[in-house]
Amino acid sequence: NATINEKLSICTKNTESLFVSVNRGDNKLSVGVVYRPPNGDVDEFFKEFAHLSSLLPKRMQTIILGDYNFDMLKTENSQSSRFEELMLSSGFFPLISLPIAFGWHVMKSDPDVV
Repeated sequence: NATINEKLSICTKNTESLFVSVNRGDNKLSVGVVYRPPNGDVDEFFKEFAHLSSLLPKRMQTIILGDYNFDMLKTENSQSSRFEELMLSSGFFPLISLPIAFGWHVMKSDPDVV
């Protein structure tokens, strides 16, 4: 049984998100997907994402998937570092630590990682 969480599902020129709450007996899970359009305002995305993070259910496990359009391999990039800090400070940790795509050539990810 899944229901859309309307307060966490937004669509602006900087952020698109869809969150659902999944209930299965006593097990509850919040699953969301977040997309940052590459031509959106990065500072506004950070504000919107921080606001979304503050609205997440506190007593429910949450998984966030997304395409954030930050090159996380460039650790000297201030936007990538800022995004990583925002995720970590919100209690989220990456499950995939290796790139799955380079340029236009898509690589298959390890099925044990996904």
